Amino acid sequence: MNKSKGIAILAIIAMLLAMLPAAGFADSTDTVRLAGANRVETALKICDEGWKSATTVILASSDEAHLFDALVAAPLAGQEDAPILVTPKNALNSKVKAKLKELGAKKVYIVGALSESVRNEVTAIGGLTVVKLGSADKRATARAVAAELDNPAGTFVVGDGGLADALSVASYAAAYNYSIAITDANGNIAKSDLRGDTIYIVGGKARVNDITGAKRFGGADRYKTNAEVAKGLNFNFDQVYLANGLTLVDALSVAPLAAKNRAFVQLCSTSYVAPVDELKAGSKVTVVGGTVAVPSAIVNKLTSTLKARAQQKPDFTVQTENLIQLDLQINGKGYDEEALRDAHNYDFKGYVNGNLRSIDVVDVEVNNNKVTLTLERPVDNQSEGTLVIDASVADEKYTLKDIMFFDNKMPTVKEVEVIGKNTVKVTFSEPIADLANMKNQFLIKMGTKEYRVRQVTGVHNNLEANITVYDSFKNGTLSVSVDRGLKDYAGFSVRIGTFEAKVVEDKTPPKVVGYKNATRQQVTLIFDQDIRIEDEDRRNYYHTNPSNYIDEDLDEYTDLDGNELTLRFSRNNLPEGSGYVHIAAGSLADLWDNENKLLKVQIKVAIDEIAPTVKNVEYDSVANEIIITFSEEVAENSAERPLNYVLEDEKGRDVSFRVVADGKKVYLKLRDSAPSQGTYTLELGNIEDLAGNKLKKVTFKVKIEDTTPPDYPEAIYYEGSNTRYTLYVEFSEPMATSGSYSVRDLAKYELYDASSRRYINLKTANSNGDFKVDLAMANGNKTVILELNGFRLDPDEDGFVIGRVADAGGTFTQGFGSSMLEFRPVEERTISFVAGKVAAVSTLEIEAEFDGDLDYIDVDDFYIAVDGEKADYDIATIEILDSNKILITLADDTKLPGDVREKSKRLYLATRGGAGDKSYKIGSESASGAKLEAGLAEPIVDRIKPEILTENGKDPSKPYSSSNKGKKNNVPVVYATYFSGVDLTFVTVAFAEPVRAIEADYITVNDGYNEVSDGGVLDDGTKGVLIFVVDGRLYQGDEIEIAMVRDLAGNFATRLSFEIEYEVEVERL
Repeated sequence: MNKSKGIAILAIIAMLLAMLPAAGFADSTDTVRLAGANRVETALKICDEGWKSATTVILASSDEAHLFDALVAAPLAGQEDAPILVTPKNALNSKVKAKLKELGAKKVYIVGALSESVRNEVTAIGGLTVVKLGSADKRATARAVAAELDNPAGTFVVGDGGLADALSVASYAAAYNYSIAITDANGNIAKSDLRGDTIYIVGGKARVNDITGAKRFGGADRYKTNAEVAKGLNFNFDQVYLANGLTLVDALSVAPLAAKNRAFVQLCSTSYVAPVDELKAGSKVTVVGGTVAVPSAIVNKLTSTLKARAQQKPDFTVQTENLIQLDLQINGKGYDEEALRDAHNYDFKGYVNGNLRSIDVVDVEVNNNKVTLTLERPVDNQSEGTLVIDASVADEKYTLKDIMFFDNKMPTVKEVEVIGKNTVKVTFSEPIADLANMKNQFLIKMGTKEYRVRQVTGVHNNLEANITVYDSFKNGTLSVSVDRGLKDYAGFSVRIGTFEAKVVEDKTPPKVVGYKNATRQQVTLIFDQDIRIEDEDRRNYYHTNPSNYIDEDLDEYTDLDGNELTLRFSRNNLPEGSGYVHIAAGSLADLWDNENKLLKVQIKVAIDEIAPTVKNVEYDSVANEIIITFSEEVAENSAERPLNYVLEDEKGRDVSFRVVADGKKVYLKLRDSAPSQGTYTLELGNIEDLAGNKLKKVTFKVKIEDTTPPDYPEAIYYEGSNTRYTLYVEFSEPMATSGSYSVRDLAKYELYDASSRRYINLKTANSNGDFKVDLAMANGNKTVILELNGFRLDPDEDGFVIGRVADAGGTFTQGFGSSMLEFRPVEERTISFVAGKVAAVSTLEIEAEFDGDLDYIDVDDFYIAVDGEKADYDIATIEILDSNKILITLADDTKLPGDVREKSKRLYLATRGGAGDKSYKIGSESASGAKLEAGLAEPIVDRIKPEILTENGKDPSKPYSSSNKGKKNNVPVVYATYFSGVDLTFVTVAFAEPVRAIEADYITVNDGYNEVSDGGVLDDGTKGVLIFVVDGRLYQGDEIEIAMVRDLAGNFATRLSFEIEYEVEVERL
């Protein structure tokens, strides 16, 4: 007997035995079996499991010769949310006919080889739209089905005889909108059959020839191919369907059901099931077919394997179905259930508007081994992200990279129910954007009466919409219609439809059925139904006794989320261990107006003895701030203390910032609006959590880089005439010179020829020989120089457009191109100071930034002014720091005041050639001839760190006084006065400017050997002088360190160290 004949006989035997009654199967207690007396009835059982009603149904042949028909129809079933039913080729099965009526079908696709008589019988049912797809030719059927798909994501290519291999991907194709194409007998596929961007081959090279760019899933047999598919595709392994890989039709029928949950269909024989590593310990097993097709021994073997995995170390995998949630799958039980539910234990990074951002996880929902994480904001479609799971969850840190967010599915309505006297809840398949502004997208009627919508409230991260109307409902059945204006975060509209919901009044008061997120500072109570707040008075909500009430009166917008109420006790902390939370009677009500009785809920709060840790540190260039994310909420009084942070740039210079704490995040807002780029060093410590546990000092490297989208130029400067022109395309930062968004790509530039009213692409024109274009880069890749030869430009009428390009860091310009840019002669191009970008960085140095590049600097062009007049400050040198930034150094004997003011008047950096100086000719210019603008005056910003005042001509060996004369210069004004009668030293420190108040605990004397007396700061520096008292006697040369000194402009110096320069004669009080 040959092998093919043997397989066929086995299949026939299996089918005959499958006709035995479905009762009496002895499977594992944690499995479900879907089986009928034959393949037609098994398909009906599958339909019952997934569909109570269905607008669309797909009908295919149950005959062995035409099983491919149902296979290629799986993607269409997924798109239409339709069950696949099977019937003999030449007659409509009576039970199938009854099911079409029961489902309330409006449309039936008759796929493939089903006869005209079947089509006629279906049409005769009445009220149905019947669509015939394909014929007895399976390839023609596959093409006809593919034509019905809306923008398929890709194609699975299967061999002419590879039906079993293709079964492995049928549910995936249905879930993710992939078409299925069939090769010819030689393994070749027509190019026109390949749809979408991604092509997969299923099966070996003996069946399907290689296709350029396609990935192949293939194994030694159908079961190993099945395992390879599980490994290579993104299934949801919460649930697995087990079907016989020989009888085939059961697995085909279950594909659209499995697609509902993006589940995997595991193929087996009567004696073998391949080990699939991706199946999880908690995977629910649904068996398709009778015990002969899938014996109980095979089922038990699979479930035993899954139970054994529960004892193993957990394995985390992640998948996404929308742009604001991640579904985390867990294999194994070695994890902490409480830690798993804590949103603080997850760190996520993803792309928002093309920029990589840390995004908070704001909600965690756990359902067996599936964890749904909801993000604070949606990410970009077709982008990737990274999730880090803290070691507190499973004893080690897990990092899940390359998480793909690709949403191409239309959201649907899952359920509609009446939850109150005037409220309907609509539950969606995924979160919906902007629900609060969607009142006009819902129509609620009972008979001819239409209820006007009062408001729409998003619940549970906008998975649900609570729709409140102005009138109360009467008993009866509501019709609720949803419109296409409802969209998910990818912009896809909800599938429109009308749904029914019965009004059944609830007369039972709300009660608490659970709680979550219990800490000493808060707890979230879970009720058996949605509630509202009747009395927001905080005294109605307390723990232990009535004096321990919540922080503030309740607010339904921040404290209530459907059936979840969060109570906050940051002032009156909940006790560690067991405790009780009380809610006074009548404080809450359900949406039927039933008020609560007195509630007393026992909760358990874990003891917190763990110090906070730093989860992430990153720079946000848009907000110009460093964001520090902690493992838990931190105490504001310690988190906002600047002394607890030291930030240095790449050159070791202190960086000025202000601190804002918010929950588990701290923001260091940089005072320099354009900080130098590079890797900064951040040290932080002594920051406490809400339980008082303190973070020890830690150090991080922070990359400061620009991720702000680059701006297009305001205009294009030109020089030339006739048909030869030079164009200057000037960006404000270095641009990308390679890759798809390179500014060197001529295709990115178009001229608008006003005379012909057409756009001329420079690359096309150059390639076709219409005119010649040469491109060069200048000014550190900030300027593109375009030489045009052979085009007669009309600068007054023509325009210029730039396509989407990127800066050197890879950040794209916003939108897909610039607006129409005008031409301006280069003679009109002047270069001026950037507002706010002229700053004194020391008493001898000024940095200035320009709005264009200066390639030649004339020192005589600049001067320091006060009140519009030249002041007595001499410029010694000017250094070009960057193409648009200079450093001005003053002469040593003309230092700037510490606060950059003269008698309260501001100082300015000015350029010559203004009023009264018109004859002066500016010499500073760019390579293209653009001149520095004359007559400028830009206020000098104070970025000078606080310094100790120094004096010249002093003798530190003598007591300090104004009359002290000597030969030493630059002597700091720091002196000690000792009073022997009380054994105290008064230390005086004079600063170059007033500073913010300095506290005693900021001051260290002789490495702590001497202590500042209690109440020892007599003058705190706010008038420019610090005086403090130290126990014992201090001497010249003794060391003092002040942890931080901040001036009134926000500049600060950390760890300011200095010595006592003078000793004043010992005096007695």
